[in-house]
Amino acid sequence: MKTVGITGGIGSGKSVVCEILRILNYPVYDTDVQAKILMRESSVIISKLKSLIGDEAYVEGEINRAKISSFIFSSQENLNKVNSIVHPEVCSHFMSWKSEQISDVVFVESAILYESGLSDMVDEVWCVVTDEEKRVERVMKRNGLTKQEVLDRINSQISDKEREKRADHIIDNSGNISLLKQIIKIL
Repeated sequence: MKTVGITGGIGSGKSVVCEILRILNYPVYDTDVQAKILMRESSVIISKLKSLIGDEAYVEGEINRAKISSFIFSSQENLNKVNSIVHPEVCSHFMSWKSEQISDVVFVESAILYESGLSDMVDEVWCVVTDEEKRVERVMKRNGLTKQEVLDRINSQISDKEREKRADHIIDNSGNISLLKQIIKIL
């Protein structure tokens, strides 16, 4: 079974590419969605985050997103600490999910494919790119964040140039070229 990583910075359009892949009947593992579920349900993650951040990381059994986000984006060290708790659990869950698939090709979507170690679990990487201005605009609209909050998130990830250099295929999501045509050509 071939495993393809779909990556790109926040707001680049990874989810749109993955939705097209799902429509084409390919299984796609969304690390963001699964990380949120695991942060809510995994006793290992809950225990470790409470030890790291304090009991206020969870309020009445629910993730205190504001507290965790504030902690994560206050320093690179804090981001690394949280990632060291969440990433191994997501990687383990991905491998379990993958073992249940029957497709010849599976996809895993992750903005932090390289940082999380998932890049070591894939055979090929596709990188979705668009200019930073469009990315900032999309994320501000989608998530209700300020421009600075979006830029902080962009700056917490590896650069687009580094992602592109390490990718096997680049998908241009600037709107000038059909995503479907690009995906079919790569497939």
